[in-house]
Amino acid sequence: MSGRSRAQVLAALIVTTCAAGVPGVSAADEPSIGQACIHHPSIKRSKVLNDRNILFVMNDKTMYNNVMPRQCPGMKPNTMLADTYSNNSDLCNGSTVTVMQRVGASSMSTPVTIPGSNQHIAFPAPAFVPTFVCPIGLFVPVTQDEVDTLIAMTSQQQSARRAQRRAGRDAIRTESVELPQTTE
Repeated sequence: MSGRSRAQVLAALIVTTCAAGVPGVSAADEPSIGQACIHHPSIKRSKVLNDRNILFVMNDKTMYNNVMPRQCPGMKPNTMLADTYSNNSDLCNGSTVTVMQRVGASSMSTPVTIPGSNQHIAFPAPAFVPTFVCPIGLFVPVTQDEVDTLIAMTSQQQSARRAQRRAGRDAIRTESVELPQTTE
């Protein structure tokens, strides 16, 4: 475990220990401590929330948010990721994810039958290339309300970035002008 990861775990333990001794603080109010690994066959699906958060939904409907130690370039909602697992099929803190960028169609195709006919159409499958490799962090259990909050915050951040880009584009405006007539 890296020094930074140890510090994050220790900070969570300290906060949890302190909160446990505070009168009026229930177990539900205490922060969740992340776990180091999740078992790959138990993962039902994953969803990229933004460039630092991946939501993992397990077969038993438990949800984990993985907050990466730093931003992962190119990772955004609907990004395809390739995960690196240990020998025992665990995805662990410090394992890596590779951002896969769609680059067009591959040489493989998927045949589809047109309903109500005997005609077949072949659709090319997408082609992906690996780009950035990023380490993942601890797996923190989250509730549906916390997931909804994360998604809302991500949407707000995306809207703010879009507005910033629009403002940058609108910084220089062009308009047509009529040139003065020259008499010669």
